[in-house]
Order: sequence, then structure tokens, then C-alpha cells
Amino acid sequence: MRLVNEITIKLLPYLKWLERYVIGSGLAYSIKQYLIKSIKLVLITIISSIVIQIPLYILILKRSVFISIISSFLISFVTIPLLALSLMILIPPMMYKNRGFKLEARFPRLALFLSSILASGVSPTKALLDLCEFREMLYFDVEFEIIRNGIMFGKDISEVLDYVASITPSRSLATLLIALANVERSGRNPLPIVSHILDSYLVEFRSRIEEAVNYMGILTEAFIIVSLVLPIIVSVFAVTTALMPAAFLNSYALLSLTSFIIVPVSALMYYIAIDYVASGVQI
Repeated sequence: MRLVNEITIKLLPYLKWLERYVIGSGLAYSIKQYLIKSIKLVLITIISSIVIQIPLYILILKRSVFISIISSFLISFVTIPLLALSLMILIPPMMYKNRGFKLEARFPRLALFLSSILASGVSPTKALLDLCEFREMLYFDVEFEIIRNGIMFGKDISEVLDYVASITPSRSLATLLIALANVERSGRNPLPIVSHILDSYLVEFRSRIEEAVNYMGILTEAFIIVSLVLPIIVSVFAVTTALMPAAFLNSYALLSLTSFIIVPVSALMYYIAIDYVASGVQI
């Protein structure tokens, strides 16, 4: 445990910038907690790798005990830490962005529920606490947990909302929280502000749908060209060159390459691209 803490203290200043992504993605409640968990996992992986490699070198590769120990230690202490460090840096932003798509898709429901609660005349603080009890708000558990803890510990609610707005991956939710923080400072009526934010979201969402439809149309046209037109062109080329085969070009191999590799790969890429575009306009 002491070794883990020492490594964490040394890495913390260099990876402090990941804190927003770590908390906002729900991986951990702090960058320190995330590093401790990751370092423990890396140490367990290194030990397991050494234990597995030494018998393999001795029994299968017929290496000496000394060479087996040195080789396993070099591989385990060089490749595994580098790979682990890369994953530690790459995973939080990827999960942060993925969670942002999910939260944006569910933001209208949150805004509608919040508007309904605020219409009863309660304060924004009480409305947020009431929202925490809704099962539909489970996807926002990271943000609501921070808000709930801040209120329980008596922190300034406006500062808590500003902090949550800085770490949430949802741009719309961040705008809403900043507006509620300003309402808490000024004492204005929050209901018109929440309604305006919801209306703005719906207008922006409509423009995003139009953009996504146009982009998917371009992708579909490109896929049709690759999957339908290209095999026809290659087939015609294969037929016309069958009587005059070229030494450097096998028309039948080209046809097989197009039909069994290029077309399936393009279909997979088309599906991935369409899924990525559609995930940004879910509601």
C-alpha cells in the first residue's frame, strides 16, 4: 500500500488534468482514487505476468533460470507499465465523451421534470434534491451525488453547481447548472430560465438532426458506390480483360478482393459511422 501511495503522489502532478474526465465519466470520485485503483491493478498484472512467464521460458523455450527471470522482469516492468499508462490516459476521455452522448440524449427529460418541480414554487436547491429521487435521473447519478453531498455538508450551492458544471460531459446540463447557480446568487425566478434553456436545446437539437441526416445521406451515397457500383465496374473490367490477361494484374483476384474484402469492410465502416452519427442525436 505504501508503494502504491508513493507512485500515486509522483504521478498526480502530471495527470491532474485528467480529473475532470475521471469524475465526469464516473470512473472515480477523484483523480487520486483513480490512480490508486489503476496502480494496484498494474502491480497485480506485473506480478501475474512474471509468475506466468518464468515457467514458460524454462519449460517451453528451454531457457536457463537466470535468463528466464531477467527476460520476464524486463518484459513485465517495461511493456506493462507503458501500456497501462497509455490506457490510464486514453480511457477517461473516451468514457467521458461516451457518457456525454448519453446525458445529452436524456437532458430534455431532466429539464421537463425540473420545470414541473419549479412550477410548484420550490427553490432550485429543493428542486434538485427532489430530482435525485427520480429513477429516470439514474444516468445523472454522478452529478446529483456531488450536488447532494455538497448540500449535506453545507457548502455554498452556487459553488457546488459551478463545480458540477465544470466536470459534467453534458454541455446542456452544464449550461443549466450555471444558470441555476446564477439564480441562487441573484434570487430570480428560475422557471423562465429553465424553460428558455429547454427551448434553446430543442432548437439546437433540430439543427443537429438536419446536419446528421445530411451527413448520413453522404455516407449512404458513398457506401452505395463502393458496395454496388465498384463490383460492377470490376466485373466489367474482369470480363473485358479475360482474353488479354496482364502479367502484373489478375482480374479475378481483383474481383475476389472487391467482393469478399472491400465490400464487407466498407459495410462495417458504414455501420460504425452511421451509429456514431446517430448517437449524437438520440433523445
